Amino acid sequence: MSTTFWAAQSARVLKVGQKTFGEVTSYQRPGYPAFSIVGVPEYLPRLEDVNRGEFFSVTYILDDFANAPFSASVLVSFSGAPNDGGTIIIDGVTYVDKLNITDAIPNQFYRGTIGSQAAANLAAAINATGAGAGIQYTSATVPHPTCSADYTPGSAQLRIQSKTAGIAGNSIAIVDSMSFLTLDSRFMYGGGPMINDLITMGSVLYRVSYDPAIMPGNGIQLRLERKAL
Repeated sequence: MSTTFWAAQSARVLKVGQKTFGEVTSYQRPGYPAFSIVGVPEYLPRLEDVNRGEFFSVTYILDDFANAPFSASVLVSFSGAPNDGGTIIIDGVTYVDKLNITDAIPNQFYRGTIGSQAAANLAAAINATGAGAGIQYTSATVPHPTCSADYTPGSAQLRIQSKTAGIAGNSIAIVDSMSFLTLDSRFMYGGGPMINDLITMGSVLYRVSYDPAIMPGNGIQLRLERKAL
């Protein structure tokens, strides 16, 4: 049998297990609203520690993370205005900073004279809502098909995020060749479960304590822990 066949069978078993044994929980990441998610828990009592008290470990397997209200992202920081002609490639779309933009050429943005201007103009080019077209970025630019940008006026940073919530955005790559620009990651992150996310089962609060394991066809495995009160 092919690996594709067995992957499909594993996914089918997972979905049946979720439906039969799944437990509805409340999932939350600080700064975002809680949402409901279904997973299959396995409770593992652990020995009492003199400093921590008795606590419990839980293996919790999710089918997917598509209901998450947040998406994968990456933080971009400018320490100054970049040199003319630098590039940043966001999920296959190339943006070029220019001292003088050519309005008929898409995906150019004005580099500005300080980092906050470069950040504002790159964010405007990514979103391309029409505001600032011809000044901050070229009028030929269209909105990025898979990503958007969050920018706070006056800041030298912007956050580029996937338009699709959940784990799918974690595979989006960012490649740059631009001076005075720093990325906090070369791939977007945070679209799936992360350490210190919170899960409430019944009235008990757990936290994600280890990096989640994403297993194609077999769901997402979390390690949760709670400290006894």
